Amino acid sequence: MITRKLLSQLESLHILSRRQQRAPLRGERSSLRQGAGMEFSDFRPYLQGDDIRRIDWNLYARTEKLFLKLFLEEESKPVYFVVDASESMAFGNPTKLQFALQAAACLSYVSLRRYDPARFLFLRGRSFDKISIGAMQQFFSFLGQMERFVPAGETHLSAGLKKIALARFPRGIYFLFSDFYSADGLDGMKLLGLSNEIHCLHLLTPEEDRPPLKGELRLIDSETGAAAEVSMSAEVLRRYRSRLESFRTNVKRACHQSMSTYLPVLTSTTLDSLLLKDLRTAGIVM
Repeated sequence: MITRKLLSQLESLHILSRRQQRAPLRGERSSLRQGAGMEFSDFRPYLQGDDIRRIDWNLYARTEKLFLKLFLEEESKPVYFVVDASESMAFGNPTKLQFALQAAACLSYVSLRRYDPARFLFLRGRSFDKISIGAMQQFFSFLGQMERFVPAGETHLSAGLKKIALARFPRGIYFLFSDFYSADGLDGMKLLGLSNEIHCLHLLTPEEDRPPLKGELRLIDSETGAAAEVSMSAEVLRRYRSRLESFRTNVKRACHQSMSTYLPVLTSTTLDSLLLKDLRTAGIVM
């Protein structure tokens, strides 16, 4: 659950950026571009036509040479939270969708604290729905809406991510929350990753990671309705674990091919552990 204590712990966090980008709004994340911000970067020799207000006169007094102060310009960069809202995300307690929404909401709080706008993009079918949060005042009303989100249908991640990539959103940082059970693969991440940073959080429940199943069962695919008769045994569970690890490896490979961060997450993980430990270790927040 998102508590006031957790939100207070998040106030010191920053979402890190690896790439130089430009945006129309001013935020608190330092980019690699040198400009007229407040964080000192370096000196360079004065050239005719430069702004004389940026000359370091103390350095001139010591060296009798003119140097300009250079600063790191701080720019706003939108942060996007892409949430898989397909039927398979309804599994677990909490469900994968509930966990994704809570984690994304906490990260949006971090973003808004730094004056960076946040956008939620909910993937359903081959498209997405958008909710924008431009200011902190909207954050708490969004928390009240979270319980209304109901997962439905089958998600085609590749098609949905391609639509997002072609939607002409300002370049920014994307967090993708999904179980990656995608009917059409993951090629859309490559297109989205061409000009954006992507962090993929691969969500699975403890039951999916270590199924507590025995005996004769009829398993039904929550998205397609397809059924399979299964006799659960130690050998079947061993083969399942092998297929699961292969699945995770394939998702991780797809993430790396799109220059994305890959982080496997169980929904039994506490929010404070994910946000204050795991994401820090992964170099996603500081």
